[in-house]
Amino acid sequence: MQQGECVDSGSTAYMPTPMLEEITGTNLLNPRMKVSWFCNMAGVQRFEVWVARSSGAAPSNTNSGLSDDLATLHPNELPARDGTEGLDFSVFETGIVRNLNPGNEPHFSFTLPVSLSDEYTVLVRAVGVGGWSTRIAGAWSHHQKFSFATRKVGLSAVVPWPDRPLPPKEDFHPGIVGLFLGNSSPLAPWKGNAVRIGEYVDSGQGTRVSDVVTLEKYFILPNTRDLENYLYTNDLVTQAEPLESIAGLILPVALYRVQVTNTKYPSVPGDIVQVSPMMEKIGQFDHAGNSNVTDPFIAILPSSVTGLPRTVTNSDEDILLLDRQPVLKGARYKYLLVRFSPTREIERVIATNTVDVP
Repeated sequence: MQQGECVDSGSTAYMPTPMLEEITGTNLLNPRMKVSWFCNMAGVQRFEVWVARSSGAAPSNTNSGLSDDLATLHPNELPARDGTEGLDFSVFETGIVRNLNPGNEPHFSFTLPVSLSDEYTVLVRAVGVGGWSTRIAGAWSHHQKFSFATRKVGLSAVVPWPDRPLPPKEDFHPGIVGLFLGNSSPLAPWKGNAVRIGEYVDSGQGTRVSDVVTLEKYFILPNTRDLENYLYTNDLVTQAEPLESIAGLILPVALYRVQVTNTKYPSVPGDIVQVSPMMEKIGQFDHAGNSNVTDPFIAILPSSVTGLPRTVTNSDEDILLLDRQPVLKGARYKYLLVRFSPTREIERVIATNTVDVP
């Protein structure tokens, strides 16, 4: 009879890779950065949080709940990896994973003190049972950089907030919202969850939903247009990717979801599930002066159906990325938009509000 935990001492293949969210700051009076990530907990004993300062000074872990620096030799540099060259990393360890989130939600976060005059680079990886440098370690997450100086730059136009509040989504665009679509939507009898990734002002004729011979839904826009021109963009991404056909565009992106706890499901599996392919383009074609959107993962619905507040002036049509996987009645989900750079590296992870399924 087996006693204790099973440990694969020769392979890292089973270890999941964390998805690191964009780092946020707390306040200038007590400056700290919040490091958050999503990761399946299967086979994971702890996480290592790797932190480096551009000045070369040692990062602090005061009141973070993390261990002291595990790296016994400095400089502790990563092997060749773009964006981390020459940085000296301290390595902090979390507690045992199963004790961090009793409800099994695969979301983790810690705050660490920061200097207002320095830039920080952070990565996270999952590790197995054992001590520093001798245990199994999974792949590093993509890295995130943070400094209060860069976060002070605000280039987006000021958008007046609507009467109904939106969850804060300043990490890419405030219009990114998850929602449930029921029997009242034109997609019925299909019901499920979706995430808004764009909106636009209708030309006046309305967006029609039609059935093809296969009885599948597709959308006809009255005028020939490239729908990608109406997807959300981000000003800071525009500066970083100026050579793209639409600079700062949310594409390419892939949609993931995690189930989170609620009163009906106080404990959840903790799996992170990919529910869309990598969306690099939206499937559509022009016919008889109309633009026909045929992508099965895209829906275009009027604001009267979605009920979402406007973040684009006078917009009345919402572009939705659909979760085509079944959802549990009474369950609660959070969505993760994983955006990729032009080189197809993960550029950022955009977490949505939670979505309740009636």
